[in-house]
Amino acid sequence: FIPVAEKYNQLFIREIPEDIASFIDKDKYEKILFNLLSNALKYTAAEETILFKVEFNKEANTLKTIVANSGTKLNETELADLFTEFHVGEDNQFEKFSTGIGLAFTKELINILDGDIQVYLKDGWIYFDFILQLNTVNDGKEDEVITSTPSYLFESILKPYQNNEAETIEEGNKNTLIEDLQDKFEHSILIVEDDVALRFLLKNILKDQYNVYEADNGKTALSFLMHNKPDIIISDVMMPDMDGLVFCKHVKSAPATSNIPFILLTARGSNEQKTEGYELGADAYIPKPFHITYLKVRIRKLLEYRKRMENLIKDGNINNHFVNVDMEQGDKEFLNALVNAVEQNLSETDLDASKLEGALHVSKMQLYRKLKTLAGMTPSEFIKRIRLK
Repeated sequence: FIPVAEKYNQLFIREIPEDIASFIDKDKYEKILFNLLSNALKYTAAEETILFKVEFNKEANTLKTIVANSGTKLNETELADLFTEFHVGEDNQFEKFSTGIGLAFTKELINILDGDIQVYLKDGWIYFDFILQLNTVNDGKEDEVITSTPSYLFESILKPYQNNEAETIEEGNKNTLIEDLQDKFEHSILIVEDDVALRFLLKNILKDQYNVYEADNGKTALSFLMHNKPDIIISDVMMPDMDGLVFCKHVKSAPATSNIPFILLTARGSNEQKTEGYELGADAYIPKPFHITYLKVRIRKLLEYRKRMENLIKDGNINNHFVNVDMEQGDKEFLNALVNAVEQNLSETDLDASKLEGALHVSKMQLYRKLKTLAGMTPSEFIKRIRLK
């Protein structure tokens, strides 16, 4: 977090006593710290201060952790709702939680560790503090505490900042392109997220299975897509310059990218937003907080489904009207209706997409987007394929 604070001109004070030796649930404690510090850095303005302080009570064997920041705009009435999932403050200061985990989940983790988190305001600062009872160090186990291997989360946080030099998006994408050209992995992913910490975390979680590219908002992502075509896109919704919904509309409206599976991530999972996302062509809508395993499964299933659809078309299933093929019922009905509409008008030499739009009662863009996603073809190419069959 030090490079992030330096980048945004924030003063990051750390007060950590030396020689603390005890046992703690490392994975849960790191997730708690990662979440609290990510939110503190994200919602603290330039020239303000962030405090991370640890107090160890040797006699009671307790650890008190404090994460605070100056310049808060929240008021006392809003504090009670901060641990409610996706609460939005009046000034939208907590509109989106940066880690995808959320303060509600942080409170649950602390409760599991038999702790209790407190939040309060003082002199323009907001403080989060909690006390955990530590386990007693057993004889001969001191070295185990010191040499214990860092958790995967901790390593993921540190990787972008090794040698105190954060890799830029451009540098990272150049390295990924080299790996992509060398066929390091079969599929590539574009992550579009303005939160540096979450973007790095997602990349490090997924880069062991995919070639991962990055962009910090929809506008830079569109520039990237002008020269590259990933196999799937994962995008946040709330971003500066161009948000995820507008970006999704651009992707699904462009002939070259409309068939790329698109996953939207958001801390605001209302039915209205989901409907808007799906109307724009999103293939999946995952609300925060989300489980990493679930995200991985959705990615894998979307890629498998697209591959299966491509193979179905290549295998000549157009002739058998997709009766016994393995695909979602809605997609099967759409393709069967499309094939019927084409076959019933094969005698017309001027058969084109406009006549199919009328037969299926869909707009030009809906027909193009759906067919491109399912079959990887334009309406004209689909008509030609059936004529050849």
